Amino acid sequence: MGAPGIKHVLILLRWPNLVIVAVAQFLFYTLLIQPHLSSPPLLSGLDFVLLCLDTLTITAAGYVVNDLLDRIPDQMNRPASIIIGKSMGPGTAWQLYAGLVVVGLALSGWLGATLGMLPLVVLHPLATVLLVLYSARLKGVPVVGNLVVALFCAGVPGILLLAEQQPMMPNGQFGFHHLLTIGYLVFAFLSTMYREAIKDLEDEPGDRKAGLHTAPVAWGIITATRLALCWGLLTLTLLLYTAGLEWARGYSGLAIFVVVALITPLVWSLWKVSRTPTCKDYTMSSLAVKIVMVGGLMYLGMAGFASLTG
Repeated sequence: MGAPGIKHVLILLRWPNLVIVAVAQFLFYTLLIQPHLSSPPLLSGLDFVLLCLDTLTITAAGYVVNDLLDRIPDQMNRPASIIIGKSMGPGTAWQLYAGLVVVGLALSGWLGATLGMLPLVVLHPLATVLLVLYSARLKGVPVVGNLVVALFCAGVPGILLLAEQQPMMPNGQFGFHHLLTIGYLVFAFLSTMYREAIKDLEDEPGDRKAGLHTAPVAWGIITATRLALCWGLLTLTLLLYTAGLEWARGYSGLAIFVVVALITPLVWSLWKVSRTPTCKDYTMSSLAVKIVMVGGLMYLGMAGFASLTG
């Protein structure tokens, strides 16, 4: 097996997801955190870039080790998209993973030393260990594996709050940007839980053969479907509240955007999951939720900008 091309490396690293992570952190920090701090920001421009790179290395390393430890079910569930074993040898993948971990440890160590923040020093190794545990064990535990992924997704912007460690309430008042900050973290968590539950339903045949005890395998398709619908309905409730709040605030354009770009594909996904779905239906539902997530990121940018200018 020859050396993998850059295309295969990028596919393995899920480069579109890494772009979304970088954009989410940029919007979250520049629109919701930095302008509302009670004192000058702790993170300089370079520190912010390095923290984003550290987050990206954690995320990318997690993708690589997940594919390395999940090769058997992946061969059953999505054989066409496999990189390791086809375009890249396992040894090369492990080297790539090790390189990402080392770079991430160096970045977190530098940031922790220069900013005087011990949590940033220990965060990367803790996250790395947790992601290995997820890929090796927790992924096959009903709901627990999904919780790990959802907490990581919410932690992508949340780590910026940890890094600043400053109050965002200079006047002692709870403003809309606080509500938007909390709301986006909750949205990231709920939408990820819903999408992971759909993916478990989609991967049930391969996971069963591989001996993974995900919710559909352990509890049955009907119970797992109901659980997925619960996460989807919680996400829908949050979005309906958001649309209503924007309408009440006089931002009808933002309210309409939430309805069209987020609520509509989410409702379509819920309808698909609630009927008697095929594997293709699960795939399309999962894609619809990803559209909802991207729409949520777009809303974060628009609403955050509106909170600064309005």
